[in-house]
Amino acid sequence: MREAILIASYGGRAEPGRVSGLALLQKEIEEQTGLPVLQAYYNKALLREEPDKALEIQMDRLRRLAPEKLTVLPTFLVNGKTWTAFREQIEAGWEGCGSLQILEPVLQKEETRDIFAQRLAKALGLDPRKNYLFVGHGAGDQTDLLYLETEKKLRALGFDRLSFALLHGVPGIREAAACSCWDAGREVHVIPFLVSAGKHMMRDLAGEHPDCAAGILSRAGWQVQVSSCGLMENPQVRECFASLSHIK
Repeated sequence: MREAILIASYGGRAEPGRVSGLALLQKEIEEQTGLPVLQAYYNKALLREEPDKALEIQMDRLRRLAPEKLTVLPTFLVNGKTWTAFREQIEAGWEGCGSLQILEPVLQKEETRDIFAQRLAKALGLDPRKNYLFVGHGAGDQTDLLYLETEKKLRALGFDRLSFALLHGVPGIREAAACSCWDAGREVHVIPFLVSAGKHMMRDLAGEHPDCAAGILSRAGWQVQVSSCGLMENPQVRECFASLSHIK
């Protein structure tokens, strides 16, 4: 066998949107490439719900398939500590088994950020007249800057009333609530910039907690509309990830 593909993912729970979105991504890549595609998760809590997606199990399956080359497609958005640790495990697990190509997270390189920003705007049907707040995870380190670079890319496409906030980084939602780029006469559309909205949807974006995004923005005087879909639940966003798996 000449090649196989491994989708490498992270998440706190096996939420329906995450599971179905990644399953569709796997199927779409298989159909487009004709190659075997497997999934592996990096999270002990999530693996208790889907133990067959443990890296060691998937690596054993891949070794039995014995491809000449393994391409790893991360659904991580940035090259943070979690992806670095997972990547090291993949490299160790595949040592001596053939060629290994590990693709960079989609926001890591300017080339893929450009492509992703363009396709994201189209996939979400962004309107330059509307106010948007994209809420990403963040890590409180230098990788947070990549979210802001993506914000710049989207603004350069004509979406001037758009800003980013991070749940675990800077700028936070409170800083975003004071955004001067928004039109005061229009509501703010909150978009989860997450693979799956999951627990963050209820706890951090639109829940009853007063410090969720909807609560903070409402208290700041904004009308708010929150999207419930994560990135991997959008077919055109999945297509962007799928296309990255074809990079040679």
